[in-house]
Amino acid sequence: MPACTSQVIWSPDGNQIAISSGKDNNQPIYLLNVKNKTLTNLSDEPQKTAYSGIISWSHDGTQLAYYHNQGRD
Repeated sequence: MPACTSQVIWSPDGNQIAISSGKDNNQPIYLLNVKNKTLTNLSDEPQKTAYSGIISWSHDGTQLAYYHNQGRD
């Protein structure tokens, strides 16, 4: 995971953390499972690269929303 972290958002149940990390508007979204300490890149394909670190959990914590650019300026 890159050293520059833009946003860290805890899930409503406290079991997961969504992390936007990167630089220059190229910020993949990672999901950290707090219990088993696994880190998953949710945007590991180039066309799924997140933009600007805008992340939000749903109220029940079952969904994670983020904005991405899809290569458009």
